[in-house]
Amino acid sequence: MSVNKITIKEISKDDWPQVEALKNRNGLIGEDPDLQKLFFASNPNNVHKKSFADGWVLKSNEDIVGVICSIPVLYNFRGEDIIAAAASSFVVDLEYRNHSLSLFSKFSNQEGFDLLVDTTALDPVDKLLKLFKFYPIPNRDYHNILFYIIDLSAFIESLFLKLKVPGLITKFLKIITFPISIMYKVLNDYSHKKDFSSIKEIKIDSVNEDFNMLWNEKINGEPNKLFANRTSSILKWHFSKSNNSDDVKIFSYYKNKRLYGYIIIRCEKTKKINLKRYKIIDIFVKDDNNKIINNLISYSFNYVKKNKGSVLEMLGFTRTVRENFKQNIFFTRKLSTMPYHFKIINNDLLDGLNTESCWYPTPLDGDSSI
Repeated sequence: MSVNKITIKEISKDDWPQVEALKNRNGLIGEDPDLQKLFFASNPNNVHKKSFADGWVLKSNEDIVGVICSIPVLYNFRGEDIIAAAASSFVVDLEYRNHSLSLFSKFSNQEGFDLLVDTTALDPVDKLLKLFKFYPIPNRDYHNILFYIIDLSAFIESLFLKLKVPGLITKFLKIITFPISIMYKVLNDYSHKKDFSSIKEIKIDSVNEDFNMLWNEKINGEPNKLFANRTSSILKWHFSKSNNSDDVKIFSYYKNKRLYGYIIIRCEKTKKINLKRYKIIDIFVKDDNNKIINNLISYSFNYVKKNKGSVLEMLGFTRTVRENFKQNIFFTRKLSTMPYHFKIINNDLLDGLNTESCWYPTPLDGDSSI
């Protein structure tokens, strides 16, 4: 009887087809292997040109049965570049999950980084992260999702599809809740009626030097916050894997031809329950100006309504930004676990990153929106 040889090695360019097949059979979204190779090779976050692994694969003989990817990401804190690695696509075939610790240790013990992050941790990974001394970020509300229901009737229909409510009952409930839907729409539309003359839409490939100027102003004005890098080249790379450029929208706030802030939203469709949901990926505004933040959120609300979306949701962000979202009719739901964990490698960061006020956590961090 032959015994399978179990090995762990760095991902090579020839491994991507098997990696994507592994993700597919374990319920993750597989991608074009050639696109993955290009994405990792073109990462502009590695400004210091260090040699980092793209991740590691677990092999049984020659078959890939597990993977964890490692994406270099750049942050800024106190005027210094912080080089971080983000865990991504951590998955192992069921019969080989007793090797998960060994595979994750490759990511956790790698050298050359100041910080390690996992921004999409699920329940099964939570205990493993604690074992390797990863801690949840100190922003306690990060996993409390805020959301607007924009089309109440469509949202109810999607909810009933998820709950597998019979079609006739769904139609009946939609009829009796119709007056409530109309009243709710009127109140919602009124609360989001604002002057949007300073806001314009920018395509991802048109992000320019204005964004670099805003980035520099923001990090110089708030040096004690940890910001994921938002220079134009990194923003373009971050969204380069989007299957459809129309799914990602940037709405920018200009005054006297100067960029003061922007919001990025992304459309995600769940066909099984006919739900069209938009997620706020980033809000980046000079001096955290409340008027601009509120305008950008309301503009996004109206865009989602115009494009027949049912929900606009916010995960993470600071208390200041979240309070702006809460100024309108909103709802909440709580994730079962905190998705954002970190591990400090550079001890110079110890006095800062254990404090909530030092974080600006958004879905732009790590691999949350890649």
